[in-house]
Amino acid sequence: MVTMRGLRAFVSVDWDYFVRSLYAWDWGHQESAFFMSGAMWEIRMSSLLVNGLDLRDEMDPAKWANPKPGSFWNILSQLGYDFSALDTVSEDTGISNFVVADSHAVAGPAFKTIADEIGPPDVLVNLDAHHDLGYGSKAAVRKMVAKGQVTCDMWLQSLALMYPEMKIRVVYPNWRFEEFPISDEWDALKKVLPSGVLKRTKVGAFIDEDGAVSSIVKPAKRIKVEALFICRSAAWTPPWLDSQFIDFIDGMQDHTGVSPFEYVSERTGHIHPLEVRQDFSLERAQAMADQMKGMLQRREQDV
Repeated sequence: MVTMRGLRAFVSVDWDYFVRSLYAWDWGHQESAFFMSGAMWEIRMSSLLVNGLDLRDEMDPAKWANPKPGSFWNILSQLGYDFSALDTVSEDTGISNFVVADSHAVAGPAFKTIADEIGPPDVLVNLDAHHDLGYGSKAAVRKMVAKGQVTCDMWLQSLALMYPEMKIRVVYPNWRFEEFPISDEWDALKKVLPSGVLKRTKVGAFIDEDGAVSSIVKPAKRIKVEALFICRSAAWTPPWLDSQFIDFIDGMQDHTGVSPFEYVSERTGHIHPLEVRQDFSLERAQAMADQMKGMLQRREQDV
């Protein structure tokens, strides 16, 4: 219900919102310890170094993100997002309503726990490079929800089905549309969302092409943020940006004075989202690239 005090909102931010990743790079992703590890990122980096592309440049938030992570929280506050309600939800559970995890799957149970305590929000805003409303059939998602199963790719639809009055706002980064326009994303959603969820859902980007702030980010009423979830998504974001992710979390803590509740999932090999992954080596990635280049040159000579 909308009150004179504005909209009650839950906000979710995926770190991959700031980290450019193009379909043209043709990567597979999976939330498993290997795909989240530095070893996989060495393979990814070396495969593009062979073709003269350095992922440190291609995925650099300072170059591609809009807004930048360092100014993100101040900008949201200027747009009317009030974070003063962030605090411990329950002394009994000790669960904070500012949660940090590696997997976005955690957003489902985390937001449900908070909603059970204080009630569901008027709107859930998801700033993400992916919509996470489900990518398979409607029936498959409904079966998973009925079983209490939540994954990183359908957590948002699971909450939408649980709370039929809650509105959904999906905010994509601008770099996402180097390959696909927003209209294509919306057409794809029509195929996977139940009609009731579709009617409550809007998609857009943070900054429109004419430079105006998207209306789905800057609503007509002030937004009272009653729960905040941030995930790193290590399978989609590289280890050399982990320290920037930690700075991003620290920036939110400085902005609100609230410490995050760090959720460590057994599913992802107990990867701690607020620790820098140490198993990545730029030198190994470069060595693999040099090896592949040598093999390709020898093959050309043989031909």
